[in-house]
Amino acid sequence: MRFGATFSEPYTRSLGIDPASAYQSITHEIGLELIRLCVYWDRVEPKPGTCDFDSLDSQVEDADKAGLDIILTVGQKAPRWPEFHVPAWTSWKSQDFEQRVLTFVDGTVRHFAAAQISVWQIENEPFLSFGGPSIPEDLLRREIELVRGLDDRPIMLTDSADKGDWARSSRWSDILGVNLYTKVWNGRRYVDINVPPSRYEAKMKRLSSKAKEVIVAELQAEPWGPRGVTELSPAEAAVTMNADRLRQNAEIASKAGFHTVLFWGVEWWYWLRERGDASMWEEAKAIVGRT
Repeated sequence: MRFGATFSEPYTRSLGIDPASAYQSITHEIGLELIRLCVYWDRVEPKPGTCDFDSLDSQVEDADKAGLDIILTVGQKAPRWPEFHVPAWTSWKSQDFEQRVLTFVDGTVRHFAAAQISVWQIENEPFLSFGGPSIPEDLLRREIELVRGLDDRPIMLTDSADKGDWARSSRWSDILGVNLYTKVWNGRRYVDINVPPSRYEAKMKRLSSKAKEVIVAELQAEPWGPRGVTELSPAEAAVTMNADRLRQNAEIASKAGFHTVLFWGVEWWYWLRERGDASMWEEAKAIVGRT
């Protein structure tokens, strides 16, 4: 198995940790082979027509130097809350909104055309309405066609592992990334997502005839509780995530037959380690080291 992770600079800042130090440790100390980086539209283009990719340029360059494959997300919807990262100067109600999205996607792909990007991820869970409306299928199709016209690197779409329609989400993509969670807070109570690995394996086999690669784009590796991770006590956090649960989740992915797995929550591991708890960090290193 190949292990990677998603890294979100805004999320590290929300945890009160230094993004550069966290990123350096994440990319060099765990033994990861790939990293997913997020292009947040509202941060890159705070004013129409004025884009600042400097921070992402540094992340891409550092990941390349570390020998990591890079997945880069593009579009209006990206990993981490609030899901949709639309600048304040436009909105879904704007008549030219879809063209604005396409222009931003075009500019992003052109900017990184010479960079060592392995995969373009277009939008994030586009068919799920979590965080806002689902993305119109016609717009998503045009985004994909636009990127294919600019670059020949593989395209990935993402969906829920347990709830998603894998066939629909993989229809126009080269890679399907599924987000695999095992225990979450649903707003009222904790919910166990007890999907046997064999079910995921069967869903993958149904896609194999279409030559689709299926990876775990998000393997739950941080708590999903009633409050933010920094506001949870160790006991509360352990309800949905600790070192044992991380190992169990990795075993589920392995038994299901996934060959590539991206951890979701590496920033939280770093935050814990800075506070004297290296249990998640060390367990992740052990998991990666066993593959």
